[in-house]
Amino acid sequence: MADARELSPLARLIYTLQQEKIRFLVAGMTAAILQGVPATTFDTDLWIDLPEGSYIRILRLCQKLGATILANTVVELTDGSMVNFHYHADGLLRFGRTTKGYRSFAVVETNDETKGRARQVKR
Repeated sequence: MADARELSPLARLIYTLQQEKIRFLVAGMTAAILQGVPATTFDTDLWIDLPEGSYIRILRLCQKLGATILANTVVELTDGSMVNFHYHADGLLRFGRTTKGYRSFAVVETNDETKGRARQVKR
């Protein structure tokens, strides 16, 4: 695996969430793009599997990575990209119940060969 300092700021954030064992899903337009939708977006939405009141834990992790906190649920990474954190999704079940039946999902690779590219994983 690549040294976390060599990764893009978003890949470093994802790597950090994985190291902290914080479950998350990429949501919004970024998720659609990872699935092949020809579009662009200005931010990344991450659905975090923590209670909404735990947002401080996520913000502290982001600060350690050099991010600027713009709101309780929004940070600007060191490259200027924005990340929005969501702690619930209206119309969906809880995080674990919603993801239980997934057969595949996109992940961001964090090793030397893939350099932070997305790939689809089958469970």
